[in-house]
Amino acid sequence: MKDIIYLDTAILHSFLAQSNDGLPTTSSNERGEEIKDTNEKEKGNKSGTSFQTTVKTGSFDIPFLFKSPEGDFKVVLQPGQFSSEKAIMSQTESGKEIISKQLHDNALEVFEKYLEEADLLVDDNEVNIKGRFIKCTSSFKIIDFKYLKALLQTEKIVRFTFYDQTEQIKKMQSELNSSPKEQRNKLKAFVNEKERLLNKEKQELTSEFSFIEEALEYLQNVLPTDSFLIMGNKIAPLKNNFLRETAKELMFKYGEESEDIKINMIAKVTRVISSTSMPDLSQGDPFFEFPQILNAVLGPIGIINKGDLVVSPIAIYFE
Repeated sequence: MKDIIYLDTAILHSFLAQSNDGLPTTSSNERGEEIKDTNEKEKGNKSGTSFQTTVKTGSFDIPFLFKSPEGDFKVVLQPGQFSSEKAIMSQTESGKEIISKQLHDNALEVFEKYLEEADLLVDDNEVNIKGRFIKCTSSFKIIDFKYLKALLQTEKIVRFTFYDQTEQIKKMQSELNSSPKEQRNKLKAFVNEKERLLNKEKQELTSEFSFIEEALEYLQNVLPTDSFLIMGNKIAPLKNNFLRETAKELMFKYGEESEDIKINMIAKVTRVISSTSMPDLSQGDPFFEFPQILNAVLGPIGIINKGDLVVSPIAIYFE
């Protein structure tokens, strides 16, 4: 059984529409039935004959938006000696069809079978791999830059990191006045040195985290999405509307890469990273070189490497 965490239904819609001369829809039928019996004793003779009539209630349909219920009203009548007819049983049936474009997960099975039968899946070591479909299984990492930016609050992290040392120095400073006079200056110099070294460590960590915050802000502005899946040499941008769990949840659950947990991915290769070096904008047309700057930013922080594959994921699932 597949435990799907990501499914690009837009691609599956297109595949099914092209394969079935239009997009199949799922439908669910709701039926309601009411039966009412009435027993009455009347004097006089009544005819033993009876007849049944069916009256259809109309439906009102606005394509893709609304469809009113359509039903039948059945009446069984027995004529008698009186001027009026008596209905001894009434039965109503209503049918309502709810049209939905939601695809069942079975659509993925159909698509995967099609790729296999058409021999469209290739190995990720294929030479001419751009534009080809791959299916791979490996350990993985989830990266969500929006979550990381929210997590990386420099001032608070620095405070939490050095909280114990800071409190220890405060305690030492408060005890200086009660120390022997002949040792006070020496102890004061010692405490001041400890405080200086601590402040230096805080500044170094603050500078490092500030750079990371700046990098995250830059990446959020230029990357097509906040969330990515990394599987070996493959990096897949994730569209939030196709995720079945938020990237924040996935990062919390699978934040560290583990060889014990494997994931499967069906994807289309769109690009091969040719370089992670800063491009020479003085050569050729600089406007076409600007996208390479992103590679130069992602490379040093370990997101991509030369030769990695950028892929468009269709399905990501555990099995």
